[in-house]
Amino acid sequence: MSEAKSNLLLQQQKISRGLKGIIVALLALIGILKISIGGVINVPVALLFGDLFVIFFSLQVVFAIYLIFFPPAKSKKRMALVFLSIFGLLIVSSAFYAGTLRDYTRDNTTFGANLETMVTLARATFSFTPPSNAYFYNYGGVLGEGLLYALKALPVWLIIMILVLGNIGFATLLLWPLLVKIYAAIKEEIRDLKKRRRVLHEAGLLAKDEPKVEPDQVPVTDILSDNEVWGSNLLHRVGSVDDKMNESPLPPPPPLSVVNTESSSMHRAVPGEDFAAFDEHFELPTLDSNDEEFEALDPTMISTMAKVESTEDFQELERAVDEKGTFEAVSFGATNAETTISPPPVTEEEQVIPAPVASSFEPEPLPPLPAPEPKPKGEPQPRISSNFANFRLPKLDLLDDAVDNGEEAQNREFAADYEGKINAFFTDFNVDAHVFSWTIGSTFTRFEIQLGPTETVKSINPLLNDISRRLNGASLRFEEILPGKATSGLEVANKYRTNVNFKDCMHKIVANKRKKYLIPLGKDVAGNVILAPFTDFPHLLVAGATGSGKSVFIHTVLTSLIMMHSPLELRLMLIDPKRVELSAYANIPHLITPIIKEPSEAKIALDRLIGEMENRYKLFEKTGVGKLSDYNDVIEDIGGEKLPVIIAIVDEFADLFESEKEISNLVLRLVQKSRAAGIHLLIATQRPSVQVITGNIKANIPSRVAFMTASVTDSMTILGCGGAENLLGFGDMLVDSITTNYRGLLRVQAPYVQTREVLRVTNYLRNNYMTDFYPEFLDLKEKVNVYGGGGPVINDDLYQAVLEFTLGQDTISISRLQQNFNLGWPRARQIYDQLMQDGIIEPPDEANSAKGAVVIANKGRS
Repeated sequence: MSEAKSNLLLQQQKISRGLKGIIVALLALIGILKISIGGVINVPVALLFGDLFVIFFSLQVVFAIYLIFFPPAKSKKRMALVFLSIFGLLIVSSAFYAGTLRDYTRDNTTFGANLETMVTLARATFSFTPPSNAYFYNYGGVLGEGLLYALKALPVWLIIMILVLGNIGFATLLLWPLLVKIYAAIKEEIRDLKKRRRVLHEAGLLAKDEPKVEPDQVPVTDILSDNEVWGSNLLHRVGSVDDKMNESPLPPPPPLSVVNTESSSMHRAVPGEDFAAFDEHFELPTLDSNDEEFEALDPTMISTMAKVESTEDFQELERAVDEKGTFEAVSFGATNAETTISPPPVTEEEQVIPAPVASSFEPEPLPPLPAPEPKPKGEPQPRISSNFANFRLPKLDLLDDAVDNGEEAQNREFAADYEGKINAFFTDFNVDAHVFSWTIGSTFTRFEIQLGPTETVKSINPLLNDISRRLNGASLRFEEILPGKATSGLEVANKYRTNVNFKDCMHKIVANKRKKYLIPLGKDVAGNVILAPFTDFPHLLVAGATGSGKSVFIHTVLTSLIMMHSPLELRLMLIDPKRVELSAYANIPHLITPIIKEPSEAKIALDRLIGEMENRYKLFEKTGVGKLSDYNDVIEDIGGEKLPVIIAIVDEFADLFESEKEISNLVLRLVQKSRAAGIHLLIATQRPSVQVITGNIKANIPSRVAFMTASVTDSMTILGCGGAENLLGFGDMLVDSITTNYRGLLRVQAPYVQTREVLRVTNYLRNNYMTDFYPEFLDLKEKVNVYGGGGPVINDDLYQAVLEFTLGQDTISISRLQQNFNLGWPRARQIYDQLMQDGIIEPPDEANSAKGAVVIANKGRS
């Protein structure tokens, strides 16, 4: 279903609910007043509830208000229980009210005396004829009296229990949001405790909870010989993620000491096939047996938790485990001299028998580890990221506060003066128009122009230069129709500009933190902060001349995103041909690859990003979902790891296009297909020419931001209309996106974030968290042809197929390669040059140049 149809359906449902609510409210009103048909409606209600029929109709009015003003509840069962509880309380109230007017000590007599009256009332009700008497308005109604007799027949303690449980249930419904928060807090605390135990265990500070398994006196080599894969949990890993570990054969293990006990019946021998369990139970903590904490190792968690008391200590330990990779765990044959194996505490009932060690004992060399089975192609696996579960977002204190320079009052004086000059101009030129009102913004003041009934908006455009002259050469921009108003807008540059503080915008994002991936576009003329989810764009095209504020806008987008999202939610790929524009974000944990600076690397990175997109779609196909949000919901339910949103920032796209023409096709593929996969692009350029920003790319990037452009042609290229050439620069921009404005252009002043603020945020991330690059994005060099030469060939399999084809021909040309292998001209020319360099073909002579290059192996063949 398209977005337009979905919005139309929601609008129809809203109108339907509103009409139902109005009808219910009208019926309740005439029922209370007993007007016309309201008297008939009133009779059965009064029969059931007596004098409390007013409360019933009031409840009906409340329900009508709920239908009109509130959207459908997420939990219909909860709303049904609320109304059912209120209905039950109304019946109980009727019973108590009936008790005040009835002598119910004589059960049979009272019930028999009132039975005839109730029958009469019932007949009047079903015949829709109100009875002449109003007897039933003087007591609690049939439901109230019936409940009264039922309660009278039950024991007192049962009545009390029913009332208590009813009150508890009703209180639970009223306090439901608070109970949900309490439950979420308890659940989060349990999750943190489990996380704490896991980190402590991986750090070697926490022993396993399972009972110790005591092996018999068996040589180590005999145990290892029966196991094909051993030592999976005994590797000693030291170093950072950037280090490349060299695989080497494991040294032979030392002999083990075996503990025998006579009083315990739980101990058993460890056979060869259970060496994995043996390995697991002998993963001992690296604690000295003389430590005070080691005296009572049961339970171990209590003594270990006493060491890690504060949250800061625990986070430092967690970073040591998950980021720097220093596991001081038990390692058989580890070369680190500080790594020791301490035995568990020995009780009086246990006897330690050392393993016999012969002087000539030489353990047999261990078999090599089997190579891992290759994963079948076409079966992508979910990516497992580094541990950022306890990721702490940067605080807003890292940003600068706004400074009030008192310039707004001066701008107000100029606006009042401009109003008089504009009205005088209209009078002098016989234009039936006047200034209706004006609003002062950060960069400009908007004067709303009210035109006369016979005046057209087209008559104002030719007069703009004359109006500017009257206003001492002030920069002007005229908007023919203001959205939602019957006036036009004349925008005049302020005498004094006011920067939009980035921290103020971030406060608005924090207030709306339930909405993910919000970025601050800036403030409109009314001073409203305009926020938009980046994933709703879904891609963004940014263009502007030098000094227009384009680069600062990119910084605000990046800084706002990394301040509000952990690497588990957001990943970034930055392409910076200028080398210095995005260098402040180097080595932050959100990056999937180091900042890309070379056009050739950018081409490969975009191509692999397409591969990431295709892998995600294969995962979606296996899961039975169609987009990233649905996939993450399914994965979260089964306890898996969710996939993050990936945003690629491509700066100076025109320069990349000049160096690598194929980048345009790669970007086109991404903007066409990557939205549902959770991959989004921001493309920025100074020169938005039609050769660079093609029609297909523009058609697939519906959201665009235009800063001050050098010409009206550039404004037409980016926005499809003029106007950007009249902007004031320094963050003054026009936004064209249905995410922020349904129609027309929205003019806003972008926030200003200083370089020192960006560095504070990125330094916080670099100092506390390590990088977690995706392995396939680390090597962005073109593959070298293995058949000789040394020229770059992106796909060796393709080159082999072309080589076999060429050897079967007398001549070969670039156009023939394009036709037979469905290649573009750049790729075909690249392979053609490689064939020439490898000595497979030679240039043709002038007489046969139209046939193409000559295949040397077949030269002279008829």
